Amino acid sequence: MMNKISDLLTKVIMMHQTQEPNSEKGFEKIYVLLRAKIRKETNPQPLAEALNRDIGELMYPHISLMFEIYQRAIQLDPTNENLITDFVDYVDIHSGPDWQEEVEQIRSLLHQNQIEEASNTALQIDYHKWDEISHPSSHKL
Repeated sequence: MMNKISDLLTKVIMMHQTQEPNSEKGFEKIYVLLRAKIRKETNPQPLAEALNRDIGELMYPHISLMFEIYQRAIQLDPTNENLITDFVDYVDIHSGPDWQEEVEQIRSLLHQNQIEEASNTALQIDYHKWDEISHPSSHKL
């Protein structure tokens, strides 16, 4: 059975890699479809399969999309330590000081084998936290 989430993520990565001309509408369409599938998914396996690739490939899609995939997968499989670790590594690569406190807290919880607490903390990382601080009236849905 084809994993549609994985297929769509692969397509997004390939579109970013090849910088297809006039592909802005194509990107938007695929991102909308992918986000809808992520939100509807009730099984962590298709999400884990989509994420099971080289971290370098996961740098191409929008960061907000990657947060959504990782956090939905963790929500569906909150005791998957590898998934939490991979998400923290991804966040750490992008964060600089932005999410450093959360990254350190999650790594500490994982080190103490407090997987559920690490999972809960990972789900609390807010991609838009700096948007709200910079622009308090522009709350994202």
